[in-house]
Amino acid sequence: MSVVVATVAVAAPLAKPLSYRVPEELKERARIGVRLRVPLGRRRVVGFLLSLAEPSSSPELKAVAEVLDDAPLFSEKLVSFFERAAAYYHHPIGEVIRTALPAGLGGERGPAIVRERILIAADRSDEPSGALQRAILSLVRSRGRIPLAALREQFPSPHSAIRRLAELGFLAVEETERRRDPFLDQPVAPETPPAPTAEQRQALEAIAAARAGGGFAPFLLHGVTGSGKTEVYLQAIADVINAGRQALILVPEIALTPQLVGRFRSRFCAAGVGLAVLHSALSDGERYDAWRAIARGEARIVIGARSAVFAPLPDLGIVVVDEEHEGSYKQQEGWRYHARDLALLRAQMAGAVVLLGSATPALTTYHRARSGVTGYLPITGRVLERPLPAVELIDLREQAPEIGSVLSPPLAAALAEGLERGEQSLLLLKRRGFAPDLLGAD
Repeated sequence: MSVVVATVAVAAPLAKPLSYRVPEELKERARIGVRLRVPLGRRRVVGFLLSLAEPSSSPELKAVAEVLDDAPLFSEKLVSFFERAAAYYHHPIGEVIRTALPAGLGGERGPAIVRERILIAADRSDEPSGALQRAILSLVRSRGRIPLAALREQFPSPHSAIRRLAELGFLAVEETERRRDPFLDQPVAPETPPAPTAEQRQALEAIAAARAGGGFAPFLLHGVTGSGKTEVYLQAIADVINAGRQALILVPEIALTPQLVGRFRSRFCAAGVGLAVLHSALSDGERYDAWRAIARGEARIVIGARSAVFAPLPDLGIVVVDEEHEGSYKQQEGWRYHARDLALLRAQMAGAVVLLGSATPALTTYHRARSGVTGYLPITGRVLERPLPAVELIDLREQAPEIGSVLSPPLAAALAEGLERGEQSLLLLKRRGFAPDLLGAD
């Protein structure tokens, strides 16, 4: 029997992966991307299988103790991405992968898989004898297939009738995995794409030309607030989806996710395109289910905060980093990565287009775009020619606040006029050092 050696990234601060021998009884289940339980010193720890090889000699190695997953959590392509990210940030690859995976998968046991029973009507024209049986069968036939939980909402005690229908061959009962997704049961209203503005069309044509050329193509989509950057994202992603590839959209804050998900679901899910959401506000089970759905190819669009950059999309065609200048894309604990930079790396490895969207781009991003290192897609006007708010700069050297006040005379007058008209005003004050309040001198 040939010896199979597994290269394993142990979820511990080790500089390099370790090698283990795969026992004969585990060879069929040991696949790249699964979690393993392996010996490390006097204890057993979790590791991630990076590669398999059959060496010419038979090295004396410790054996893998257990395979923890039935299906891989990530592909061989993602292994290469993890390795490059670990090398770039000089961080142990085992901890890189543990950070990338949904919470709970760094240990021996992940979140439990939820299963549900689905009732399916058989193809026959006769009817059962019981009134309850006929009512249940009629409902199942009208739906084609229905979860048992949904049927219980209509019939409080249907179990004996269902059991009898299954015995008589009127129903088939199928057990499937139920995906936990807070957005899955929300209604979806189809949305028709609006006609793009002239500047949006120019941006879309440049993106399409880059995709036609193949290979990695980064762009800065520099658009003022209200210029319709999201519509450029949507139409560019639609082209990628139509070409059979996948899309990743990163947002800086979890609070922005529901609004964006709503637009994407209206545009894509109504047309049957699978979508998954990944961010830390979801439960462990919801993130686990979303990750596995992505790995199985059920979701072609992924939306999420910075950790979504690791989503196991096998055929990435476009990456969008919305509000790319935001500091929240930086991970501040443990492995300190920058999701925008990793998005560029991932797209480069996948030969994908990257859209870095912002009204106020980071200085480095803007410099690269204006220097020709990346593409530059400016959108200077707002949708429907809506005017921008009037902005007035006050030089406090010439119009200093009055004694006892912290407001300049023009600002104080504008606030007073707003109050007289019954309007509301919003003041934003940058915090000065550690002082939570700003007080005027008497």
